[in-house]
Amino acid sequence: TEAARSCGATAWQAFRDVEFPQIRAGIFSACAFVTILSFNEATRTALLKGGFDTFQNVLVSQMLNIGMSGESYAMAGIMSVIPMVVIGSILIITLIRSDRLERVARAKAEPVMSN
Repeated sequence: TEAARSCGATAWQAFRDVEFPQIRAGIFSACAFVTILSFNEATRTALLKGGFDTFQNVLVSQMLNIGMSGESYAMAGIMSVIPMVVIGSILIITLIRSDRLERVARAKAEPVMSN
């Protein structure tokens, strides 16, 4: 970043163009990891909040009171598929963008041969 700053780039431009591309994969991996770990914290969140009006507790109480219906199974399936789709989409978008940026960087780095 010092070289970019000495060439006239602002601190934000130096971060955006030099530093961020190097740490992008780590940032997105950390975000995905934190999102996955947050699913394990539902019990603690329910205990801290009070936990009586959360979606999961409503499903569990419905299951205990009237039994599992087709709607309950459908809602449970949707609640498990949605996070997987979101995380998978983020992962695919990140892979596509990083591949595209890598190709652009390689094209810029290759010297042009002149005869």
